[in-house]
Amino acid sequence: MDANSPSEIAVTLERWIDPSKSKWYSGDHHVHAAGCSHYQNPTEACCEGHDAAVAGESLNLASVLTWGPCYYYQKQFFSGADDALSKADRLMHYDLESFGVSLQRSGHVILLGLKDQTIRDEANR
Repeated sequence: MDANSPSEIAVTLERWIDPSKSKWYSGDHHVHAAGCSHYQNPTEACCEGHDAAVAGESLNLASVLTWGPCYYYQKQFFSGADDALSKADRLMHYDLESFGVSLQRSGHVILLGLKDQTIRDEANR
């Protein structure tokens, strides 16, 4: 490559297959609401941007997880229903990833299809 070569290339991608025609639907049940920044910046990317990521990955279902240090901020986005940013063929639902003292025997647990996201700690019963 020489100094006159372009440093950027524009590429238009075109999807060449539609898996739903074969009754195949994709999903991700473990999407962190703050992406990979859930420790450093728990409010980053919450809701906004997930609809684009879901479309870009061609997911039909995404379970966006409220989690750990982000719980008290992110729980405001939980409604118990599919998120307002959902489309007919691209559903997003806020759910919960839980871990901690009460789950030592099982590691962490992902709870899907929740109607209520209230955390009840055994120590506070």
